[in-house]
Amino acid sequence: EEESEPAKIQKVVDVATTAKIITEVVTTASDTITTASTTIIAADVPIPTATIAATDVLIPTA
Repeated sequence: EEESEPAKIQKVVDVATTAKIITEVVTTASDTITTASTTIIAADVPIPTATIAATDVLIPTA
């Protein structure tokens, strides 16, 4: 049984719409991966350190 002309046209529209959606998803995913792959170089910032000196501490017992 041969399909009617409107049914054939609807199939073509469905295929074209699906292809467009797939293309948009792949393009968006590709852009996201490219953005995530961008290397971020941080400046080398010196961090001051504190020195803790130990002292003798006597704790009285009851």
